Amino acid sequence: MVTLTDCTFAWMRRELAPVLRVREEYIQSEMPLSWLIPAERRREVWQTGEQRLGLQFPTLELPTKMRRTGWYTSLLWGVRSAVLALCFGANWFALPLGLASFVGWAVLYRLVTTPWRTELTRIETFGDLSRALVARNLPKCRELFGLQPTREEIVAVVAMILEDVGADPDRIKLETPLVQLIEC
Repeated sequence: MVTLTDCTFAWMRRELAPVLRVREEYIQSEMPLSWLIPAERRREVWQTGEQRLGLQFPTLELPTKMRRTGWYTSLLWGVRSAVLALCFGANWFALPLGLASFVGWAVLYRLVTTPWRTELTRIETFGDLSRALVARNLPKCRELFGLQPTREEIVAVVAMILEDVGADPDRIKLETPLVQLIEC
């Protein structure tokens, strides 16, 4: 049985092969992304893929150490601003200034570090990428290919939504009731 994921993989392979400078047949579902899309080129390939396919690709993240550095830097600037306000006698101004400084530095760090966002969470192969594309773009994939999603594809969409609201991805399984997933 042909699925949305199979069709999306074939389409993605056909469109990305020229960008990656390889033959279509070379890109296999179980092939690790890092073999053909090194971290240095990932942003470029993502932008080209989004343009050529018209699909929303998975979000690229900062490496863990850089993400932690950003949070610590923002937190330290917030605390520093609050302490300075307290030292200069503006007690009522310390908390708002600390919060504004924290948010300001967090936004600034996010904007400045955009070029270094190259990491993917839970996407290691081209098959994983095609499943993520279907999960992020289910209505468009249904329209393009005229197929109904399988149960696994629907679960992938629900898992993506639950991960976005903070659910533990390890607890998301096909047989887990939705009530339990929402509680985590």
